[in-house]
Amino acid sequence: IVIAVGLLMPLRPLFANTELEDLIRTALAQNPQILAQHATVEASRERIPQAGSLDDPRLGVHASNIPLSDLGLDNTPMSGIDFTLAQKIPFPGKLRFKKNAEKAESSAADSYYHEMQNRLRFQVSQAYYDLYRVDKEIAVTQDNIALLRSLANTAEARYTTGGAKGPDVFRSYPHHVRPGWT
Repeated sequence: IVIAVGLLMPLRPLFANTELEDLIRTALAQNPQILAQHATVEASRERIPQAGSLDDPRLGVHASNIPLSDLGLDNTPMSGIDFTLAQKIPFPGKLRFKKNAEKAESSAADSYYHEMQNRLRFQVSQAYYDLYRVDKEIAVTQDNIALLRSLANTAEARYTTGGAKGPDVFRSYPHHVRPGWT
């Protein structure tokens, strides 16, 4: 989170008028992990219909005992060409179970996708509010420094008029607002 705040600090002028929802929307649209998980979810949805279908049928041609010198089938005894068509038929209910397993896997991938989105929303919100807090702390610190400078100027004016002693003036300057320090 500290790194995210540090990375957002140079971009602060870009985000000065941007709402948190816009930042979240941008993060969701451009995060490579979210995009990759979205592609995984889409791919798992496409596998569901395939899991419930039969395997592709196989067609085969087998030639046997055909001499190379004469390609006729009647010249050599026991020569011939066989054509085969094969289809694997699974045990009843197996395709339904495979389809249900793919649905469950797709649902799990979708749930993980939503979890990743929520986690990213939280991280962006946390960084946004941390940046807001840091900005407010800087503003309060700057106000405090201005107040201390004002008090130091008042003490110096009292010293000039004879109302305060020299050490009082020196003590009124914190180390970071002493004359000559910026």
